[in-house]
Amino acid sequence: NHHIPQKALGHKAPIQAMREWQKRRPDLFVKEIRNHPGPDIYANIKRLLDGGSLGLNPESCKLFQKKAYYSRDRDADIITDVSLELWMPGAERWSMLWVCECKDYSRPIAVDELEEFRAKLAQIGGVNVKGLFASTNSFQSSALNYARSQGFGLLRILPSDQVHFLMHCMTTAHSMGQERQRRNEYKVAMTRQGYTSDGRSFFGVYDGYVFEHWGQLMKRYIREYAEALHNKPLEPTR
Repeated sequence: NHHIPQKALGHKAPIQAMREWQKRRPDLFVKEIRNHPGPDIYANIKRLLDGGSLGLNPESCKLFQKKAYYSRDRDADIITDVSLELWMPGAERWSMLWVCECKDYSRPIAVDELEEFRAKLAQIGGVNVKGLFASTNSFQSSALNYARSQGFGLLRILPSDQVHFLMHCMTTAHSMGQERQRRNEYKVAMTRQGYTSDGRSFFGVYDGYVFEHWGQLMKRYIREYAEALHNKPLEPTR
């Protein structure tokens, strides 16, 4: 918020001057946030829950879009893009809360935006608040390092025009080479703006693992909750 001299505004009210600038220079008013990925993310999680793919009782799960959670620090609500509450039987409060921040910026995600997201998670409160920051654009390398150190996940969803579908003749040697290529591909896909993939649009990173689809990623997130519910360790996520 900077003071703009009246001379620069043509001695007009700021709103009137802004409207005239927008007419003369529409290129300066390009909307940074484009098609928001939140509805698609909500739909994918709902499909997994409804289909029983996560192994959870639907009565123990509550999925929301744009739900408000109270922050004592702000004395106001924090609005979440997508959230999933997991409840233990007979509990008066959720046992685990998963929050997804969804962005479709025309620029890479900077580390300060992840710091802001981390602050939101802390203000919602509770040790079992887990976060995922999802973006259709890339992340700065420092953002990847910060997310890893803070224990929340990152997801890049490539737009359809950045995914090329190719048919390969698979051999054992080719398959082994493809696995090595897959591991190397993730960091490039997460950090390179304009990255184009051969057939994959989903690049998730969380808890030291990489993920290719929603089922894998969400099972890793709910692992602690599911172990507490069943009172036994689960098989490793695949």
